[in-house]
Amino acid sequence: MHKKKSFLSILDIDFLSVVSYEHTKKTPFAQKLSSNPILGRKERRVVKKIAFFSQKGGVGKSTLVANTAGSLSKSGHSVLVVDLDGQGTTTSYLTTIKDNSTGTVYDLITETKAGKDLVCPVEFDKWDPKTQKRVPLETNISLLPASHEITSPEFYMSFKDKDLFKRFFKELGQEYDFCLFDCPGYANMITESALIASDYIIAPAFADTDSIKGIGDLMDTRKRIRTETDNISLEVLGVIFTCYQNTSFSRQIRDYISESWQGIVFGSTIRKAAIIPESRYLGIPMAYYKPKENVTTDFAAFTEEMIARIKNGRKN
Repeated sequence: MHKKKSFLSILDIDFLSVVSYEHTKKTPFAQKLSSNPILGRKERRVVKKIAFFSQKGGVGKSTLVANTAGSLSKSGHSVLVVDLDGQGTTTSYLTTIKDNSTGTVYDLITETKAGKDLVCPVEFDKWDPKTQKRVPLETNISLLPASHEITSPEFYMSFKDKDLFKRFFKELGQEYDFCLFDCPGYANMITESALIASDYIIAPAFADTDSIKGIGDLMDTRKRIRTETDNISLEVLGVIFTCYQNTSFSRQIRDYISESWQGIVFGSTIRKAAIIPESRYLGIPMAYYKPKENVTTDFAAFTEEMIARIKNGRKN
């Protein structure tokens, strides 16, 4: 039986590692890439807004957001990351090497600056052993940085603007292919504002018993957003298992969740890998830092599956 080629065998990960923004605009291959139906690109750009949200903290959510942004960027997509988690892990990940920020999400909320003025380009560089110099790595990633000022109880009590991000995107227009929200690991009004503006939810999870309750809570949150707000089309795109180890217990948890919520579990998993903390420390997502690592392939495969689910109209 003929075996179907994988995404990564069609578009070699090493080649993708040299695709820059300028290549995306000009080269024949990049033009073909931008119209590839697998990647879901269309002539008329409509930003796809995805909230990465888990009501259980410590499941690798911010690492997943930063590396999904990296994989999207490497495949020629423009992506905006909005970091709403007061811990700022995603912001730190994407601004370690060069911080271009002129403000934070707090400035957006307090209307200190216009949203467009707060979005900053993300840039990396990398040591080139041939030239013995650090060379720039262009990306298609932009960032609205996090702020610790939104973590105070007083702020949470005072924030009531559910339509904040709906207005933000009206101002921003359709400049991006994707927007990834890094939401806090608990429900609050800021998270709700992001969910009201989002098309999809992706839930990172560990393969443990806490995930079973967490997914039930997530489905309840989605139902409440759909019934109590005007975002009646919000969908859970899926659950992605992170720091995954292929043990008997992990498989049992994964199978149980797959059977309990049909179609909700992504086929891809993100393996546990010692190199990820190194990537975070250096501030370079894996797609740019180590394109050939197995975990980089995991992030790329997840990103491919995410795009395919969106293209195929996956509903949960």
